[in-house]
Amino acid sequence: MGQAPGEIQKLKNEIASGMRVYGILEEFQFQFGEEEDFDRQWKLFGSPGSTMEKISKQGNYLDKEKDKFVNMMQQDQNEFDQKVTEILNEVTAFDQNVDFD
Repeated sequence: MGQAPGEIQKLKNEIASGMRVYGILEEFQFQFGEEEDFDRQWKLFGSPGSTMEKISKQGNYLDKEKDKFVNMMQQDQNEFDQKVTEILNEVTAFDQNVDFD
């Protein structure tokens, strides 16, 4: 899923190249036959921004998930510490009641 930095640079170059082609077409006042072709230009133009927005949203989601799991781990650790204390108290009480003589 991840892209290596070299691949990202390659994609940036392809976007820039595509935008240059659209710029040339615009200079010659080329009229697109279908609206889909016109929309394709603006999707290409906006793709870096939309990609960064998706990355940001995913980062926020992952931060929330991390916080949730850290809280769960802290709760589990507290419960574990309580169980260890209970067992220690039981062993101490048992030790006091046992007479080895």
